[in-house]
Order: sequence, then C-alpha cells, then structure tokens
Amino acid sequence: MNGLNDVITGLEKDIDDVRGKGEEEAKIRIKLGFAYAVSGEIEKAEKEYSKAFEIYRKLKNDSGKATCYGNLGVIYGMKEDFEKAMEYYNKALELHDKLGLKKEAAQDYINLSLVNKSINNLEEAEKLLKSALDIILEVEDKEKLASVYSLLGKLKFDMEKFDKSAIYFSKAEDIYEEIEDNEACALGAINLASALQAQTKLEEAEKSYIKAFNMLKELNRAEFSKAALGLFEIYIIYAISDYNHNKNYKEKMKQAYGFLKDAGAQEALEGIIKNFNGLLKVNPGFVEVAVKESICLGEGALETLRPLEIAAQKIEKGETSLEDVDMEYRDVVGSILERIKHSSPLSSHKTG
Repeated sequence: MNGLNDVITGLEKDIDDVRGKGEEEAKIRIKLGFAYAVSGEIEKAEKEYSKAFEIYRKLKNDSGKATCYGNLGVIYGMKEDFEKAMEYYNKALELHDKLGLKKEAAQDYINLSLVNKSINNLEEAEKLLKSALDIILEVEDKEKLASVYSLLGKLKFDMEKFDKSAIYFSKAEDIYEEIEDNEACALGAINLASALQAQTKLEEAEKSYIKAFNMLKELNRAEFSKAALGLFEIYIIYAISDYNHNKNYKEKMKQAYGFLKDAGAQEALEGIIKNFNGLLKVNPGFVEVAVKESICLGEGALETLRPLEIAAQKIEKGETSLEDVDMEYRDVVGSILERIKHSSPLSSHKTG
C-alpha cells in the first residue's frame, strides 16, 4: 500500500504542474482517479473523473468524454448503484460507436454485461457479451477474445448450463495457450475442470486440474491450491463411487491432501470441510467414507472432523441445537449426530 500512496502523492503534485493545461491535466486526473479507486477512496476517484470529464467537455473531446463515462460507470458499479453504472456505460458506448472505436465499444458491452450479471439478469448479460464477441472477432484481438469466452463460460456455469460452459472455457484455454499466457491458461484449466466436474466427467476434470496445478506450481502462484482442492474432491468422489477402474485413487487422494497442506494448513482444513459438506448432499454416507479414507489421508483429515463431532455431541446432550451450527457445516454435523445416536462416534476409528 505504501507504493500506491507514493503514486497518489506523486500524481497530486503533478496536478499542480499541469493545472489549466487542458488534455494534459485531464489525463493526470484520470490516472489519479484510478489510483484512488484502487486504494478504495471511491469518492475521491469520482471527483477526479468528473473533473477530467469537464475538461474534455470544454475541449469537445468525445473520446476523452467516453473514457470518463466508462470510468464513472466503474465507480458506480463499486458503489453497487447499478442503474447509474449502466447509464454511464451506455453513454460511453454511444460515443465509442459514434467515433468508430470498436475495441472500446466491445469493452462497454462487457462492462454492461457484468453489471447485468450483478443484478442476476443473466440472459441480458449473455446478449451483451455476444455483442462484444461479434466485435472482437471482427477486430481480431486474441487476448480479449479469450477473456470474453471465459466470461461466457462463467455465465453459462451460473446458468447451470455446464456443457456450454465447458465449451467456452475450452476455447479460452486454447487461445491463452496459443498466445503463451501461462497463468491465464492454468486458471482457464481450473474453470474447465469445474465445468467438467459439474457434468460428472471426472477423469477429464482430473486431467485439467492436474494441468492447472503443475502450471501454477511452476509459476509459484497461490491459486494452485484451487486445483489441489478440485483434485481432492474428485478423488473423494472416486472413493464414494467405488471407482474400481481407477486403482490409484487412494494414493492420489493422499497426494492431493499433500498439495493442500503445501498451500497452507488452515486453507487445507477449511477446504476439506467445505468438500465434506457439499458431498454429503450428494451422498449421505459420506462421513463413513471420509473416516475410512482418513487412513489414506493422514491424521489431518480426521482432525478436521473432530470439532464438528464435539458440536454433534453437545446437540445430543441438549446443550445446543443444530440450528446454532454455522449453516456451512450443518449437514456434516447432522450426519455425525446420526452416527452418535447409533453409538458409532468418529473417534472410535483409528488413523494410520
């Protein structure tokens, strides 16, 4: 943050040097507004963008005005005043269309799509993204094309159209690979794996997670833990489903748990609990499998469940109720409670 403060201080001094110099002042104010926005000083950012707009208005510079409209749209989006954000983005789009600035117009469509997604207007968000896609295909901007495919993939995922989602994610990943953006390619592989996993195409998802993990680990990016979590969940599903054709799943589970521990013990434990919770909804017998498989995973996996077992014991004794348990862990605690009622506590199992 100190570096950002230095940037802001420097730009504030630059304003004094360019005050009254028209476009030169406007450009510095836009940079200062951006720095304020990044630092979270939204009101100051809005003030600088508005001052820049007034300069461009007096200069009758439509391109500068459009830039300011777009920036003000971002500010109102940050304020969650989505109606105002769309108003500014539409003004930016109108000017960019008038000026024939196609790449900028495509970005306006993307911004409008993101606002519509924020208010859960998913069909309109998709239409706007496809308008952006048409322009980007015309101007042949590969990096932006990959970005739009990725956004369409995420949108289709939210709409639970996982097959379409996977197609878009795959297109994005292919382009990132072509332009040698390894980080974006790896994150794209995680997105694709998620869409494949949602379709229960587990072996394809596994390959994609492994690709992402290896790439992100090499890049020394913390996101590799997301890939490790995905692998862990898939291997647990293998255990539940008794995937006999996948002979190595137990060793893979152990490896995935090791990946999670590398990412940080606390993150690993929280991730495992979340996976337990989600998988219980698919298979009520998950805790039984989890305890059984903790022999492969090590003491840490069972340790993760023990605080939840204590909560279940308190419920059994009438000291608290299931409604008092955090919603995120309620299904897990409920399942453990059923085991306790049948005199089969988790702690009766040994771990290796």
